[in-house]
Amino acid sequence: MYRSALYAFKIAFNKWDVISLGTQSVKYADLAYSEAPKNPLIVSFKGNVDFFRPQLLGGSKKNALYNYEKAVELFEQQSQTTHNWNYLATLLSMAQAYEKTGNLKKADLVCQKILHLAPNFKYVKEVYYPQLTKKLADSFWFGHVPINGYFCDLKITDYHYPNLMKKITFLLVFVCSALALQATEYVYIMSDYGKPSFTTADERFQTLGKKDVGLTGPSYNGGATSLDVRLYAKNTYTITSLTGVKMTHIAFIISRTGKYNLTSLTSTNGTCQVVGAPSYTATWTGDATEVTFTIGDKAIYGIEGETAAGQIDFTQLMITTNDASPVKTVENSSIEIVANNGLLMIDGVNDGTMVELFNLTGSRILAQPLTNSQVVTGNLRKGIYIVKINNKATKVLIP
Repeated sequence: MYRSALYAFKIAFNKWDVISLGTQSVKYADLAYSEAPKNPLIVSFKGNVDFFRPQLLGGSKKNALYNYEKAVELFEQQSQTTHNWNYLATLLSMAQAYEKTGNLKKADLVCQKILHLAPNFKYVKEVYYPQLTKKLADSFWFGHVPINGYFCDLKITDYHYPNLMKKITFLLVFVCSALALQATEYVYIMSDYGKPSFTTADERFQTLGKKDVGLTGPSYNGGATSLDVRLYAKNTYTITSLTGVKMTHIAFIISRTGKYNLTSLTSTNGTCQVVGAPSYTATWTGDATEVTFTIGDKAIYGIEGETAAGQIDFTQLMITTNDASPVKTVENSSIEIVANNGLLMIDGVNDGTMVELFNLTGSRILAQPLTNSQVVTGNLRKGIYIVKINNKATKVLIP
């Protein structure tokens, strides 16, 4: 192995003889490997030969990565990791190979491992890792994406990895045309009102539930598991726009218990759609300042089936209008979010503010009030999600 290293060293002073010297270096590296394939130092050196050799002469970053990974595994299997410079050097080489083969995330994780083992590794700490993290930040550009009906340019300026930056800063620049600003969505949480009939806190809408010809009148259930408004069979429920702005879409967010007796809806105008398992949704589409719903008789979309009485039980109302006034072009709007260990920590938002999390298909994952600047997300799959706060949406990357 050392003879191979000597020939490689000579190349620096004899560049015109690179082919001959390089051939000798490879020859002795292969010979050393054939005699000691489980020696981590030799396997690591073989990785160096593949990494630095020009591709035209047989070099390969992928082959180098394979050997670095194998060498690290051998170091660890043979308990040769404590105070071992060769182990740390191989880890650094592996990080660089990951970077060169396009796997920046793995390169980042290896650097974290190095700094955990050797916090004062100066080159990694002050040179290589800062360069890598900048490259990571620059690489996460999601381009022109639709958020809540608007097209936005989204860039993650800081990317969160465990023990790295901790913060994800999302810079949302809304570049919207007049046509793109033709819809605004308002979200109302039933636990904020505690009754089926109310005027929304922003005084934009009014709801009115009536028993009508049903056996039981509308009610609010304040139990710990539901916190929902319950509309029973043959009740009516009227939603009115108090500002005169037309509503174009209404979604009743069905509660957990609402899945059992989910029924049909009819309306005085527009079109209603109710879907049972697995999504359990109830929506209206139209163009009106007022709409009255009548609740179906039987639980034809619910778990209980059509032998049970129908209900519409919901925890939230989501109302979309054609009013663009609440949302103008937003410039330099940023939200700081920490995503770590099953939590979203959000700065600049008051406790008690409702935070909703959706996946990219539009399915809501959770809705929680912000408590101590935190929302519990649990063990979510890594990926991009949409966080909605105060009728504004932002995309979040959960690692």
